[in-house]
Amino acid sequence: MAYAEPLNETETETEVNKQQITFERYQSKKEERKNQVKEVEYQIEESEVAEEVQYPLTRDEIELIAQVTMAEAEGEPEEGQRLVIDTILNRVDCDKFDDIVEGVIYAENQFSVMTNGRFERCSVQDKFVKLVEEESLNRTNSDVLFFRASYYHSFGTPLGAYGNTYFSS
Repeated sequence: MAYAEPLNETETETEVNKQQITFERYQSKKEERKNQVKEVEYQIEESEVAEEVQYPLTRDEIELIAQVTMAEAEGEPEEGQRLVIDTILNRVDCDKFDDIVEGVIYAENQFSVMTNGRFERCSVQDKFVKLVEEESLNRTNSDVLFFRASYYHSFGTPLGAYGNTYFSS
């Protein structure tokens, strides 16, 4: 049976040095990865802070308007959906209507979906929430106060029709 010759002192030092260098590289790479992860986490946190927008409505008001909009105009073109939102927001700003979102929406005989069961069958969806957030910051139309399916109201000035919804000021 042949035995390997024992390593001489120089060869042993070289092996130890190689192991030490390998370990140091490993530690260095590990630290580098850790720093990269921290940097990515910092960038994510920084971008989240930068993107936070203050809306002139509460989250409950945004979701209420979104649900009404879905109930009133779910199958309509986006422009019509935006005008439904603007109708609510413009009424809040108008002296002829209540000055709070809930007051405008729950006013008697103003939105048919509030009494015909459609509102309760709808849920808050992100698509409509996003539209409400956008319109709350920059309205498509600041004159619209009324809308009706199929034809214009007998009062107000016609502004246009989108899909099956007719809007008036």
